[in-house]
Amino acid sequence: MKLSELKKNSSVVIAEVLESDISLKLFEFGFLPGAEITVVNKAPFNGPIYVSIDGALISLRKAEAETVIIK
Repeated sequence: MKLSELKKNSSVVIAEVLESDISLKLFEFGFLPGAEITVVNKAPFNGPIYVSIDGALISLRKAEAETVIIK
């Protein structure tokens, strides 16, 4: 399952981050296998997804969220 498919207020654990142009930046933000993330909000009309990871609030485009595979 991909991060982009989750509903608001869902908490999950990251299984892997697929290789992409932004994968290095995601690793720097803490998107590592085994990290727990919570979907805080999802903007309508395929807008950004707001997630909380290690106490930080991160906004991801839908295409970026599709590279994060969750358990």
